[in-house]
Amino acid sequence: MSSAGKSYLTCLWPGLPELWYRGQLSALPAALAFAFAVNFLLVARFIYPEWLTPLLVKIACWLAMGSWVYSVLKAIRRLPQVVSPREVSDRPDQFCDAHIEYLRGHWSEAEALLVDCLKIEERDPPAVLMLAGVYRHTDRLDAAKNLLDQLERMENGDRWWMELRDERRRWQRFFDAKNASNDPEEGEEEASSEPTDDPENFSESESESDTSPESEINPDSKLSVEAESPPERESSDEDSLLADATDEAIAAEMAGVQDPPQARSA
Repeated sequence: MSSAGKSYLTCLWPGLPELWYRGQLSALPAALAFAFAVNFLLVARFIYPEWLTPLLVKIACWLAMGSWVYSVLKAIRRLPQVVSPREVSDRPDQFCDAHIEYLRGHWSEAEALLVDCLKIEERDPPAVLMLAGVYRHTDRLDAAKNLLDQLERMENGDRWWMELRDERRRWQRFFDAKNASNDPEEGEEEASSEPTDDPENFSESESESDTSPESEINPDSKLSVEAESPPERESSDEDSLLADATDEAIAAEMAGVQDPPQARSA
């Protein structure tokens, strides 16, 4: 069975095409209501037939059948618009013009055209991928990353996995380059905040160190000088002792010279 035939099979369940192809939560109540109605009629008809009279069950079955046929026909008619809305839209397809502006480097023009394309089909992978590239070139890296994450979550984005991988690599290079350009500026700011070896500042610091109280002689230094002085005093005492000894020797000699006459007289 072709992909078109598989697409039309989703029309047999009301609300399923919008949920499956577009992810529209507004179609969820219709799908849940259809499931509840089918289960209720099966239970009332075959499991507990005494709940309702057979006539009411038959009327409810015919009403449910008519609603189901109407929903199926409506879903078949709207299926091309759900699957590929840009191809069946009355508005002109501007994706080719956006691609040309992108290659020329006209980022604002390309962005405007891509936004118009996404207004027709919000989940168009090529348009989302190219808009992420525009955001990357205009230094809006956070917005580009968000678009790439959305594309990765899309069910029809699996066929664009290679382009998505390449775009993520380009985004990473731009991100690393931006961080590398910001780091030298921070380094320069830190260097400017540090003190410089200016000769004037150096001379001022020297003069301050000369006039600082630490340069004065403290009591510890005086004590050290006094501790070193005793050896000099000891040398002076020895000199005085030697002088006294010489004086005594001279006095003894003089006394010896004077003693003989006294002995003779005795």
